[in-house]
Amino acid sequence: MRDFGLNWGSDVLLRHLESLNARALLARIVIDEAHCVSQWGHDFRPDYQGLGILKQKFPNTPVLALTATATASVKEDVVQALGLVNCIIFRQSFNRPNLWYSVIPKTKKCVEDIDKFIKENHFDECGIIYCLSRMDCEKVAEKLQEYGHKAAFYHGNMDPAQRAFIQKQWSKDEINIICATVAFGMGINKPDVRFVIHHSLPKSIEGYHQECGRAGRDGLRSSCVLYYSYSDYIRVKHMISQGVAEQSPFTNGHNRTNVPNSGRILETNTENLLRMVSYCENDVDCRRLLQLVHFGEKFGNGNCKKTCDNCSKIKSFTEKDVTETAKQMVELVELTGQQFSSAHILEIYRGSLSQFVKKHRHETLSLHGAGKHLAKGEASRILRHLVTEDFLVEEVKKSDIYGSVSSVLKVNEPKAHNLRAGRQTIVLRFPFSVVASVVL
Repeated sequence: MRDFGLNWGSDVLLRHLESLNARALLARIVIDEAHCVSQWGHDFRPDYQGLGILKQKFPNTPVLALTATATASVKEDVVQALGLVNCIIFRQSFNRPNLWYSVIPKTKKCVEDIDKFIKENHFDECGIIYCLSRMDCEKVAEKLQEYGHKAAFYHGNMDPAQRAFIQKQWSKDEINIICATVAFGMGINKPDVRFVIHHSLPKSIEGYHQECGRAGRDGLRSSCVLYYSYSDYIRVKHMISQGVAEQSPFTNGHNRTNVPNSGRILETNTENLLRMVSYCENDVDCRRLLQLVHFGEKFGNGNCKKTCDNCSKIKSFTEKDVTETAKQMVELVELTGQQFSSAHILEIYRGSLSQFVKKHRHETLSLHGAGKHLAKGEASRILRHLVTEDFLVEEVKKSDIYGSVSSVLKVNEPKAHNLRAGRQTIVLRFPFSVVASVVL
């Protein structure tokens, strides 16, 4: 078996594959990290789109696509992009019961907090700290060394031989902690990683789930800690916009036919980032539930068994009837023709006057601003509940001739009818601190 890597700038890879095929040695084609194929995915890479040619060139060779982070839309996009017809899809639960999840407010003393957490919970154990930038990797590693940890940094600006040396030291436990950008981790299968710490905000829930998945592969208890501040959101948002600009066909010499892609990629990446922000700011719902719902998997809070910060808090909650808000949200989906995303529905409901809202004249709707008394996170929770409980359905569809996939909200009429008719009430839990803002 050989891994030739991707090099669509030449036909070397195809020549190798054609040679193998001619000698009846091309048994199957396996594509790992297949979410990279999808423009809807969290780690889209333009070169991966060229993989669609493989099924055309070798129609009788089985193709296997593997990913640990496939949402419904990513799955559909991958199948379409690779030209897989009548394929069989194998899927298992995304839940990792031995991982303990928590989100902690990030302060100026973040590295001190990390030092304290490691010494109290995972002293002299193996872990990864993901940082946003190369400079952050170096600074965090240097600070941890000062605190007495065997730490090193790893990022793309290093000499390849130095990167390989650091990774080997870490694998052999000569270094306990590696401070890295997200480039570190692909293909790593070290079983005894006891903690994965995010020093800054991940770019998506898929990315976060994948990065956390490098912890506890031996099945033993491991920690996944995310240090969150809104200022990191601003930094990541800026990096996303710069990254898309760098991939633009006008800056990398690609064919002009790819021009529509950059705007779509930016929109997808921004939406993914906002979902990650929503995850961090949610201090009520089970962390596992929030992740698994994103991947289209049902999960009951009780199954968490207090292995996340929200489920383990001894906190006062109150139950609130949000049935009227739910009715209005369902009605708004209908009023807009069942053609828009959940993010857009929330914008209208909370009274946004964004360019997109005005473009469709949605500021003129009777329900525009009906939920302006709700905080965005609270409104999001109610709308997400409507989706997870099947009052609304998130439909995945091909959106244009370029093969892009998008999702829009549709009304599940039988359940919505019961809601309208008063045969269904919706009650959600809120911490006492936000009760005042959800009085309906």
